[in-house]
Amino acid sequence: MKKLCAALILLLLLWPSAAFAQYVGTLTQIQCNKVAIVEAGTSGVQIAIPAIVGQAISICGWNITNSSTNGTMALTFGTQTTIPCDTGIKKLSPAFTVSSNSPNATQTQYATQSSIAGQALCINPSAVTFTALVWYAQF
Repeated sequence: MKKLCAALILLLLLWPSAAFAQYVGTLTQIQCNKVAIVEAGTSGVQIAIPAIVGQAISICGWNITNSSTNGTMALTFGTQTTIPCDTGIKKLSPAFTVSSNSPNATQTQYATQSSIAGQALCINPSAVTFTALVWYAQF
């Protein structure tokens, strides 16, 4: 009887089994619950999401459109010394080209980039014809 129990235990231990799925990543994923809208009408660096002392901004995506010919748009985090986002700059994007027939958009379920607490999100359109939507969380 002892040999039978030992054999069963050994069989169960050696029995091939499916591996359990494992979560890879952080357990503190951030879902975005806000949208910032920047209307067309101003070119140059401007604040899209104002800084709040002690709070970080986390970005889930954006949709940038341009109602004119090609122009460029860049997104950054930073604080203001002289102009918006001129200090402690963290680039979120290169200066990408956006035309009237090819908007630039990206969006994910969870935030992919976050600022340092107390930084604003700025946009830098090269023309007054840009409009931006930014999905974000701030806390």
